[in-house]
Amino acid sequence: MPDTPVFSFVATSRNDDHGGDVLRRTQSFIRRLAEQALRHQVACELVLVDWNPPGGRAPLADVLAWPAGNEWFSARVITVPAALHRELAFSKRLAMFQMIAKNVGIRRARGAYMIATNIDIIFSDELFQWLKSGEMREGVLYRSDRWDIPNEIQLEPDLDTLLARAHGEHIRRNLSSGTHIRRDGEFINTYGNRFDHSVYYPMEGILMRLKAAVAKAPDLGRDDLVQSLDTIIKQDLPQLRRDFFIPILHTNGCGDFTMMSRRDWFALRGYPEWQVFSWNIDSVIVYQAHYNDIAVEELDGSRVHYHIEHDNGSGWTPEGAESLWSRLAERGLPLIDYRQFYEIIYALQDNAEEKRISIYNDPDWGFAARDIECRVLAEPGSPPRPPVAVNEGRLDEDFLKGLVAASPGLRFDAGERAADGVAAEWRSGEDGAGEIAIESLPATWSYAYYYDLPTLEAHSGEYWVRIGLIVDRGNVVVGILNRDQTDFLSQVTCKGAGPRLQQVFAHIREIGAASRVVLRNVTADNEPARFRLRSIELLREDYGAEDAAMDRRRGDDDWLTAASFALRQQDDAAEPAKAKAVGLPESAAPAEPAEPVVVGFAQIRPETPEAIVRVLRSPREPTSGASEAGQAMIILPAAAPGTARAVLDLGAAGPLMGTVVVDLHVLEGELAIGLRAGGSGELLALRRERAGGPLTRIELDLGTNLNGATGAGVLVIANASRSGPAKLLLHRVLCRCDDGGLRPLPFAA
Repeated sequence: MPDTPVFSFVATSRNDDHGGDVLRRTQSFIRRLAEQALRHQVACELVLVDWNPPGGRAPLADVLAWPAGNEWFSARVITVPAALHRELAFSKRLAMFQMIAKNVGIRRARGAYMIATNIDIIFSDELFQWLKSGEMREGVLYRSDRWDIPNEIQLEPDLDTLLARAHGEHIRRNLSSGTHIRRDGEFINTYGNRFDHSVYYPMEGILMRLKAAVAKAPDLGRDDLVQSLDTIIKQDLPQLRRDFFIPILHTNGCGDFTMMSRRDWFALRGYPEWQVFSWNIDSVIVYQAHYNDIAVEELDGSRVHYHIEHDNGSGWTPEGAESLWSRLAERGLPLIDYRQFYEIIYALQDNAEEKRISIYNDPDWGFAARDIECRVLAEPGSPPRPPVAVNEGRLDEDFLKGLVAASPGLRFDAGERAADGVAAEWRSGEDGAGEIAIESLPATWSYAYYYDLPTLEAHSGEYWVRIGLIVDRGNVVVGILNRDQTDFLSQVTCKGAGPRLQQVFAHIREIGAASRVVLRNVTADNEPARFRLRSIELLREDYGAEDAAMDRRRGDDDWLTAASFALRQQDDAAEPAKAKAVGLPESAAPAEPAEPVVVGFAQIRPETPEAIVRVLRSPREPTSGASEAGQAMIILPAAAPGTARAVLDLGAAGPLMGTVVVDLHVLEGELAIGLRAGGSGELLALRRERAGGPLTRIELDLGTNLNGATGAGVLVIANASRSGPAKLLLHRVLCRCDDGGLRPLPFAA
């Protein structure tokens, strides 16, 4: 038996009611892990992260029973307090940041190998036999297939009986090829084939849009049609080809078993600590490992782990996915959707081709510098311990109850029928309340009823629309239209539920971008929907002073003006004469420098004494030279908004045209990023980004501002936080030129 565990199993939970039976599932996980470690004599530790413990409830460790510790099994509980949780964006809406919590455990785990997993997993004998074999090695990320089992199987008291039932009665197999569901005694892949998803269906959609455009405008000119086809040939087809050749890595259910050596976890700095719902982040690290020269290997198909089935809407299941998405949408919780996921993969590919490492976290990942409580619950020689506390009643942490009416609001009687033929009637409700009874048109997706949102000239930011309705027949979607009424900003589905009153929340991320609340029919088979509206309100969050200080949101125009002004300041005390923008003939092209000078991250300089700029290189293949630097970490101190800055002179790259593209990740605070003209100091473009999102691509559109100028300008990155520092990782600076292509610096315009 080694002095330290060989394997650390890292999971996270909290003493709330998520999943409906979280304590029972967590208890099964702990008990079976301890049994397997002892049965196979594999040196394991459990690191369970208690994230953001709910106020008024006992600690997670106290409501669980703990098995005896021995030389093969030990357990610790690490508690991340609510105060640290509140430092993160969206902390009022999301009680658990799963991947950040796992990073806290990984950072403090002692094993030579670490397995990121979840509290509803039971491991097979075959998997533990492989762990005992010692065949694993550094430089590899290991994945295991997940088989889903009915919830009641976890109640089997005997481990052998449980494993036999799990093997024989599992309902799904989550494999790299897709999710296979048991039907008529066989497992059918519900994903379909790769060609259809990567090529056929997207191409079908492209051609259908072209067909619709031609049908809408029969007099479409030959040149317009040729241009549309040219776009398909030059842009869409290469993109489809790129998508098709993205390697298939085993990301299906990867949050339940991702194993790497301690060295590899630390080389990648754990999971990306994006302050969003955890969807797809566990998949990102699989591709991040692959493109950072860590091989991804699938274990033999017999070495599986079993997942205890979720209740619908409490976690992802194929059947409960719609409920989960609706819950996230109504709370305005961001996540990495598949489009963003592909953008992240593209960036990983590009970095790998340029021999750049892709790391998303700063050196303090996993709250490494914070003093976080750690309790030992099982160690060699410790006796079994029963629970020492119990929960009384359900916990209610729904932030939506903290919303208050906005002024001006929405008038219930201000709605309108959306089309001729829609029936709308005011009448008294069955319980005496007034209501509007509506029958939609039969066409699926047809608009039925709408409310125009009030113009809030003095207000900005996030709002919610709360609608009370009864769906008597069919299904209805509540959607928020954008200002141009060309697309929906958010949508929430309401299914027919008979006489039950439903409270629906539709989130508006920026009220200035929204125009109308639309209810439309989404009943299948072109059947009409019947529903009754009882109420409609425009709401906002009721922030206290402490919450407002903690929540990182966009500020008012006063500090934006201050940040913009600061970006306009010149490096020199004397303001140079403004350079005139000179238009170029169409046939002329700015010449490249005869000997291009590398404009790399090593040339970034802080303009504030306390600012820190660190160039990060690959931990596997250290390199030298600015052009080979993987990333730049920039830390800007707290200061008046816009006054703490770092700059990168782009002048050596030659005159710019089109758009400057910057790939970055804001780790903390909020920043303003802009371009100053090299000669005049004129602010040409400005964007703001706050912490919380994934890898962000910022495009600073120059138009013709710099055509013919003698200098390409200066990229300025400023701390735009109202208080506190700003941290970011700068990945790449590119130019999107007139032909649509992206070129790294140095580039020809």
